[in-house]
Amino acid sequence: MGKRLARDELLQEIKVEREALNALLKQIKPRQMTVPGVTPGGWSVKDILAHVAGWQGKVLEWHEAEQRGETPAVPAPGLTWRDLKCFNERIYQEHRRRSPEAVLLDYEVFHNRMIALIENTPDADLVAVADTSGWDRRGRSATIAARKLRATIAGRASGFAAGNALRVNPTSDGG
Repeated sequence: MGKRLARDELLQEIKVEREALNALLKQIKPRQMTVPGVTPGGWSVKDILAHVAGWQGKVLEWHEAEQRGETPAVPAPGLTWRDLKCFNERIYQEHRRRSPEAVLLDYEVFHNRMIALIENTPDADLVAVADTSGWDRRGRSATIAARKLRATIAGRASGFAAGNALRVNPTSDGG
């Protein structure tokens, strides 16, 4: 696990990565969002954004369940952290037929909800949650995912602009 960041540092890191990712996404035409092959697993940019939003949605669900005094099934009922491939596949299947517009809306909404959660959680609770359940790692997933997505599609932005087909990026671990 990387070093823990103070709230302000974490929010700044998320902001920087999100702005860079959004700048890159602006270079991609809507029809290019669904071109498969961005990852070795065949995912499109839309699929990767749905994956990021799906994970953020799950983190928010887990937090809300804990706030109600419940113990959420993490990562999902019947799954453990050793089943992440299966969990990721579930997220993919849940979102694969959704429109790019719907996925982009989730990408924005869940990001804003995660930022609000980070901003409204006392520092001591951010550290306590991180110490007890590893949420510090998952809480930084917005930054890490933005960085990975940028790296995955950055080399393709010029190809997109030229109308070229995507080629699989062998360094991508999504999908």
